[in-house]
Amino acid sequence: MRIVANEWELSATALLHLNYLDLSYNNFNGTQIPRFLSSMGSLRFLNLSNAGYGGVIPYHLGNLSNLHYLNLEGNDSYVNNLQWLSGLPLLQHLDMSYVNLSIAFDRLHDINKLSSLLELQLSNCALPYIPLTPSVNFSSLTTLDLSSNHFENTLIPSWIFGLRNMLSLDLSDNDFQATISTLQFPISCISLFILSLSTLAPISCRVQSPIFIDLSYNELGGKLQRSLGNLCNLREVILSSNHWSQEISEILKSLLGCLLHSLEFLKLSHVQISGHLNNELGQFKNILILSFWNNSISGPILESIRNLTSLRFLNLSYNRFNGTFPQNFRQLSKLTNLFIESNMLNGVFIFSNLTRLNIFYAFENQLTLDGQNFPLGFVHKVIFAFWISNIGISDMVPSSFWNLSSNFKFLNLSHNQIYREIPNSQMILSTFS
Repeated sequence: MRIVANEWELSATALLHLNYLDLSYNNFNGTQIPRFLSSMGSLRFLNLSNAGYGGVIPYHLGNLSNLHYLNLEGNDSYVNNLQWLSGLPLLQHLDMSYVNLSIAFDRLHDINKLSSLLELQLSNCALPYIPLTPSVNFSSLTTLDLSSNHFENTLIPSWIFGLRNMLSLDLSDNDFQATISTLQFPISCISLFILSLSTLAPISCRVQSPIFIDLSYNELGGKLQRSLGNLCNLREVILSSNHWSQEISEILKSLLGCLLHSLEFLKLSHVQISGHLNNELGQFKNILILSFWNNSISGPILESIRNLTSLRFLNLSYNRFNGTFPQNFRQLSKLTNLFIESNMLNGVFIFSNLTRLNIFYAFENQLTLDGQNFPLGFVHKVIFAFWISNIGISDMVPSSFWNLSSNFKFLNLSHNQIYREIPNSQMILSTFS
């Protein structure tokens, strides 16, 4: 949808009694957020995200005293200060991600005045620093996103982990540096998670709502301890691109407990873990997304992986897995994305039952496909990316495979012994043009 700014201003005066207004994902060509919005005093919900606004955000928005929800994300805008937020005492959700807050003085102090605030998202706001001392009291917050600000201070502020109602925390991509065992926090479910990275003391948390945490792309170190498995409602754990120098078997054991029944998303990519998988992996029957990309995990992929029947996304690439690829892998019938490239796997990969697979990367292994014959049973599937270079195919490509080619965006069959010419069809030409 495209709304012309001038036409919008002429008609908006008739909308003064609105309590819900969503203009997100339009294109206002870098014009400033119109000041007349501040006269819509009945508004409770205002979403201007990714609407193509620019320039300074008008302080007149502070006149919208009935607002519960304000989203200014993704506009090319900035603020001189945030004092106008004090006029929004009922605000529960504030998203200013990608708004430049670098020159706004005492930013968090002004936001701290919002006593009803539940969700605060300030990702990519060019915030230069974050207070280390507990000078702010976001006691009501359930969601906090401070990702991708690259603060000048590199320590995680202790007050963050005293937020007792916190259910979702994103501190990723900030270059925070610490050994987890050196951090000390008041008790909350989020702080219990961080504490469980470093303590042997029994820890449990049984809040009713799911908990999400992302500490990826920092410089954190430490170990995940056994008590982590007692955080019963931990739903997503993203710890990638840190320094968890630990064996994968230790990590899997640390997750055993009531967490087994709730964990759906686990990312431990590029974290310097090593060792062998153990059979505990097969107990995470509700996990949907699992990534151990770019580590030093070795040994076989165990037969117990067949028990991960809910799995949609699996990335085991760029490790040192070896041995025969498990034949019962085909029982993962819900799998859509599979990355096993750059390992030392051998044996036969069988595609039967993997009918939902649309991205498959398996290059730089010693795998063969269905006994070195091209996977005829696979050509009916909707494949987006198919990368099977250098895996020992010694066969001709059936014409039925090329009939599927209109689905492909990425195709790599190099360094095999495939023969027979590629048919000259308009479908193939249109696919790769």
